[in-house]
Amino acid sequence: MRKLLFASLLLLPGMIACNAGDPEYVNLVSTMKDPGGNPFIATSIAISPDNGRLAISRIDAPGERHPFLCTMGTDASGYQELPAQGRNVAWSHDGLILYFDDETNICSINRDGTNRQQVNLTPIGKKIIPKPSPDGKYLAFILTTEKFGYGIATKNYIYLYNLATAAYTCVNAEPLFITNFNWSRDSKSIFFEKGYEVIGRGITYTIWKATNLESGSPSIVQVGSGANPYPLGDGRIVHTGGIMNGDGSANIELVHITMSRPLVIEGVPNYLFFLDKDGYLFKMEIPDLSKSWEEAYTMWWD
Repeated sequence: MRKLLFASLLLLPGMIACNAGDPEYVNLVSTMKDPGGNPFIATSIAISPDNGRLAISRIDAPGERHPFLCTMGTDASGYQELPAQGRNVAWSHDGLILYFDDETNICSINRDGTNRQQVNLTPIGKKIIPKPSPDGKYLAFILTTEKFGYGIATKNYIYLYNLATAAYTCVNAEPLFITNFNWSRDSKSIFFEKGYEVIGRGITYTIWKATNLESGSPSIVQVGSGANPYPLGDGRIVHTGGIMNGDGSANIELVHITMSRPLVIEGVPNYLFFLDKDGYLFKMEIPDLSKSWEEAYTMWWD
């Protein structure tokens, strides 16, 4: 059995190393690049419903404030820039429309770059992070209201906007520090990260689940620790620290780096897309999502 040695993944911007003695192994983790060979740096990414394309809020350098939208195939083919600037890009349930925010309001644009417009949402406050439900019934978003603590966090609400009736549902009755969320595949639940300040230690995150969304009075329970939850088709959750069951049990690490905005294409094999702390976009092949990162690749090269 080939022994795998692990070093820190983040060596230089946009470069990951696993084991210099196994070049084929390193190729399974790759930096996504545009047609000109430039690595993608992004603030958010989203996978189309048919798993064929990525939508990206792209920036040219870490820390830039004005990302622009682009799309490409999950194999980096068919790169297309769209005439829109914005963050937190998301696909409509049918893959025809991209939603995003301009840090104040929710906007939309057709996937071919036409018909950019602002979505008319009535709640007062900054409306950010749009997430259409997979069944096409709701457009969920975060309503930002106020600062708290030392001013480094924001109290937010998750709202559901019924696209057919124009009715609104507030998911959390009390304002919480929420900076990302995702729908379950069946559109019956929302998983979100909740942060709270620990003096001298910054922000600590936990993952929560909201159910009974149709009732008008959703139920909220804590699932586990972590951030950026992304539910899989089998009910498990990929998050910044790895993958765990829907009840928070049996957490395993997928990659030796804190992932931002992790996304997974499930199939044979599985593909994990994620951003590192600087926003560089990576694609990783995972032969078996039921195995830990080390176990999977030990098995792969056995």
